[in-house]
Amino acid sequence: MTPDGLGSCFSTVADYKPSVGCSVDEEVTYDWQEITRTVTYSGDAEIHTFQHASISTVSAETTTTALERGSERFLTGIDIVPVVTIVHHQSDLPAGSAGTAGSTKPDSAATGSSRGGSSATAASTSNAAVRLVSRSSWDGLGAVVGISTAAMALGAAMILPW
Repeated sequence: MTPDGLGSCFSTVADYKPSVGCSVDEEVTYDWQEITRTVTYSGDAEIHTFQHASISTVSAETTTTALERGSERFLTGIDIVPVVTIVHHQSDLPAGSAGTAGSTKPDSAATGSSRGGSSATAASTSNAAVRLVSRSSWDGLGAVVGISTAAMALGAAMILPW
């Protein structure tokens, strides 16, 4: 499957031979109303009139037609699937791949817990799609400091005369 950039995935269906095509025609009817508003600016009253549209009826008509012979070579069947959220549970992992070897206590990072010595088990973990490395409150700080230092150096280089 290939992502389409619009929140779905698609793939072509090579062996699909279309014989019937369909079309949906929608017709929308609007009710127009004239609305008048009086606005006062600095003691002067101004009257504003504008049109407001509201949908009164929507009708859809579906038509089908048989495709001409030979036209199927110009058409491609596609299979579209909306975005699917995959939640990985700790119990889906092979035994011994999440924690340290020979450990009977669950690994806090593997079970989704942020405290060591957690009493949660792999079966009770609601979402094990977490990092399997230790967490730190300093994550990303090096990048922030590096970018800030570079920005200060470039700013100083632009201001100071050479």
